[in-house]
Amino acid sequence: MPQHDTITIPKGQWTQITNADAATARVQNAGTSTIQIQARQGTGSVDQPGAIMLRQVEGVLTLDLATAYPGVSGANRLYAYSELGGKVSISHA
Repeated sequence: MPQHDTITIPKGQWTQITNADAATARVQNAGTSTIQIQARQGTGSVDQPGAIMLRQVEGVLTLDLATAYPGVSGANRLYAYSELGGKVSISHA
């Protein structure tokens, strides 16, 4: 299911930002605090090791999940985390 939205990330909580399986996604930090972006296969718990850090000033990431997260077999979902909470703009098909 395609998605083009801004997702609120609660303080200190991993939040799924894709609403379905995705192979590629465009992600932008739409808040003021640093966020971490992590991939995994399917839904469930998320670990921080290997997450991509995204500051507000770093602009837009276009991610091919298999390339950006080669150590995550079958990566098809993205999650975001921020210690202070934040917002993430996400677009995927």
